[in-house]
Amino acid sequence: MGRCRVPFFEDYAPDAHGTPHRRLVVRPAVSGDVPALAAVARTRGPQPAPFDGRLAAWVGDDERRVIVAGLRDERGQADDDRPVAGASGAYADVLVGGAERVAGWAMAARWTGHDDAPDGWYVSWLVVDPSWRRQGVASVLLDDLLTWTSARGGALFSLVNAQNRASLDLHVRLGFREIARAGAFAGVTFTGGAGLLLEARTR
Repeated sequence: MGRCRVPFFEDYAPDAHGTPHRRLVVRPAVSGDVPALAAVARTRGPQPAPFDGRLAAWVGDDERRVIVAGLRDERGQADDDRPVAGASGAYADVLVGGAERVAGWAMAARWTGHDDAPDGWYVSWLVVDPSWRRQGVASVLLDDLLTWTSARGGALFSLVNAQNRASLDLHVRLGFREIARAGAFAGVTFTGGAGLLLEARTR
C-alpha cells in the first residue's frame, strides 16, 4: 500500500519520563521542510528512493494534514514562559526551520476502500527524532492531528504495534481506544506480528 510505515520503537520505560521542552511548537509543514522531514524519517531506516518527492506531494496536498514540531524562535520574543503550543498551531510563524531544529513530524490522511479497516482519517506518520524523545514531541503532534480531524467530523484512527507500549500509553492518554487487533490492517504489517487498530472519536 505504501501510505504508512509503522516505525521501530524503543524498549518500554514507563517511569523514564522527560520534561516537555518549553519552546516546543507545532505548525503545518511547508515545502522548505521536506529535507528535514525526510532526514527524521530516515532515522527509522532507509526510505524508498522517491521518498522526498512523495513528502513534497503530501505537504502540498490540501486533503492531508502534515505538521512539523520544532523550537520556537525566541528572538524578539520577551515572554519565555508562554505555554507549549498545542493543536491550535500557535506561534507557527516563529518556528525556526532547518533539520537541526526539527524534532519530529506527523501526518493525517484519509484511507478508503480497505476491507479490514474502516474508511476515515488515519495517523499515517508519527515520527520523532531519537535525540528528541521524552520531550513531549509525539504528544504535541498527535494532539494537533486529533483537533484538526475533529473539526472535520468523524474519528481519527491509528495503527500501533502491539509491542509498542509507549505509543499505546500515549494514544490512550489522548483518548484512543482499541477496536481491533490483527496481523495486518490495510496492508500494513507489524514487527512481532500483531497490531492494534485504535480509534479516537470527535472531541
